[in-house]
Amino acid sequence: MLPAPLASFPPIAKSLELWSLMSFFQLALMLLVIGFLLHLADAYYRRTFASFRLKLSGENWGIVFLMFRDGSLFVSFVAGLLLLNLDIMADIKLAVPFVPFATVLTGAALVVKLTRDISAPGRARTAFLWLLGGATALALLGYVFVMEAAPDEWTNAPFWQLMRSMRSNENPALATWSFAIAFPLLLAEFAWLLVAASRDARDR
Repeated sequence: MLPAPLASFPPIAKSLELWSLMSFFQLALMLLVIGFLLHLADAYYRRTFASFRLKLSGENWGIVFLMFRDGSLFVSFVAGLLLLNLDIMADIKLAVPFVPFATVLTGAALVVKLTRDISAPGRARTAFLWLLGGATALALLGYVFVMEAAPDEWTNAPFWQLMRSMRSNENPALATWSFAIAFPLLLAEFAWLLVAASRDARDR
């Protein structure tokens, strides 16, 4: 709920809300990119860890690295979930279906990470990196080419007209279609995690 002074000025309050939502998305995108890059930097992490002569220093480095690497992904995914609803999609120019599907792929990557061992080379790690890479690519493409597409004043080329038409607040049909596909897939991912956690608890 907005503070009383702002609530008495609806245009200002609405502008502040939209600015906050867009800033929230940009932060989530930044964290997603950071998480992906840090997962690609596994060799760098191991080299740096091995370069510490003091065990305590190496452990501290490892804790900070892993906290940023994994924490950024979880926060980015939760942010994507919070933005994935039709009311917000009607207010701000989310790229559809780019952003909803990027959230789905991020969730799938986290499912693999939480249920499989991705620390060593293998199918699980490869699947995780491809899913996370796909999510990052979709989110970046949607942000650069749709959400921040060249304005009408600059160009009316068919390509940019198509890109601008894929904004959620300008294309309710596409936004609704994207939501109708993405949300059940996210529910399926949560169900998959619940089943995996129940199986692990039963096997202990």
